[in-house]
This record gives sequence, structure tokens and C-alpha cells, in this order.
Amino acid sequence: MLNYFSLINQYYSPETRTYKIYTVHVTLVANKALQIARRLNLPAEQQQFIEEAAMLHDIGVIKTNSPKMDCTGEAPYIQHGILGAAMLREHGLEAHALVAERHVGVGLTKQEIEQRQLPLPAQDFVPQSLAEQIITYADLFFSKREATLWREDTPAEIVAELDSYGPEQADVFRGWQAKFEV
Repeated sequence: MLNYFSLINQYYSPETRTYKIYTVHVTLVANKALQIARRLNLPAEQQQFIEEAAMLHDIGVIKTNSPKMDCTGEAPYIQHGILGAAMLREHGLEAHALVAERHVGVGLTKQEIEQRQLPLPAQDFVPQSLAEQIITYADLFFSKREATLWREDTPAEIVAELDSYGPEQADVFRGWQAKFEV
């Protein structure tokens, strides 16, 4: 079993506001993802991976310029997934890294990156495995805004936000909702 708090503590100082926001967010995401995994009767080893990867999916936020989390890195927030993936790869955690780099929104396609001129490599960052999809889905329910940190967004709120990026995004969410909320 991976000691994810040991890894988190290498990058986030436990006495900071950033650590509090990070750990509350990822714990809520992990809890929701595990509820889904149990409902789907996934094997124990897959549930363990989902817990670990959910706890680490946002580790790259620390390297971004995100004032709402007191992060003073240089990179734009949209890059937190690829930055986190690089951090996790340094620790030999390839499968966890894939979750980190593919979890933004409902995933980002090369076409979306190019059309929206996002500061990301022009390639697909779309959840592939069931675990990646479950964690990405669970992540959509919880913000990192301090005022609403403990609040779970409703599916209608998530769809409304995703619709602002195009109907395809909301359609992916609806598909996951049908698959995971059985």
C-alpha cells in the first residue's frame, strides 16, 4: 500500500492553508470514488489504487499560480494535471500519473486544446481506464474554493458548468452519471 500522505507531505506543508484545502478536496474525491468502486463491486486492489490515485490526482496544483489556494508557482492552473503527472512519474507511479494528467474537466482532447489555445501539449488527455473515469467523475463534484470546500455540487450544477465549455463535455458527464450512479 502506498503511503500517499508521505508523498503529499513532500510537497505540501501540513501547517498551511494550501495543505488544508488540498487534503479536504482529495479526501472528498477519494471518498466519492470509493463509494462508486464499491457499488460497482470492483476488486480490493482496484479500490486501493482508486484511493491512492484520488488522493494524489491534484498534487501538481502546488506548482501553479493559484492564489485561491495560496500557490505561488509559475505555471497556469490548467497545467496542474501534467505537472502532477511529472511529479508522480519521478516516484515511479506511472498509473497514478495517468490519472493526474487526464482528470481535468472530463478530460481534454487534442482538438479542444488546439481550438481553445490552452497552454498544454497538443495531445489527448482523456480518462481511459475505469479508475481514471471514476476519479475524474468524482472530482467534478468538489471544488477547491475555500467557501464551498465541503459542499458537494449537484449534477445539474456540474452540467451547467460543463455546458459552458461545449455540449460534448456535459454529455461525457451524463454518460458517466448513468454508468456510476446505478
